[in-house]
Amino acid sequence: MTQRSLIRLNESDASRPDTEWTQVPPDGSCEAILSILSDEGCRAILSAADVPRTAKELAEACDLPISTVYRKLDRIESTPLLEESTRVRLYGKHPQQYQRRGDRIQLRLPPDYRFDVDVTVRPPDCG
Repeated sequence: MTQRSLIRLNESDASRPDTEWTQVPPDGSCEAILSILSDEGCRAILSAADVPRTAKELAEACDLPISTVYRKLDRIESTPLLEESTRVRLYGKHPQQYQRRGDRIQLRLPPDYRFDVDVTVRPPDCG
């Protein structure tokens, strides 16, 4: 039996049955999310990324070396857990900033033993 992983990528209430699901391809995405959640540094970065922060700001907030933060950001960016954008400045470089996409992750093991990963994502900022 092939395992399928599903991930919810919308701002709807995760308990509602009419919410949309996007199938995660069988490329290890579910395993990647579980691996990231088991890594203390990755969890610290996700926790600190509740607002947009640059890698340097994340390193300071998490008390991690900047090289470690970049390495962990590369891992996290391979999943839908983190959103990357550009911080526009009037002068100088425009650094990348990172923000956690969801505030809730739910893992389920239904009777057919298909692992489901449910990430509830906040609505886009309209401001």
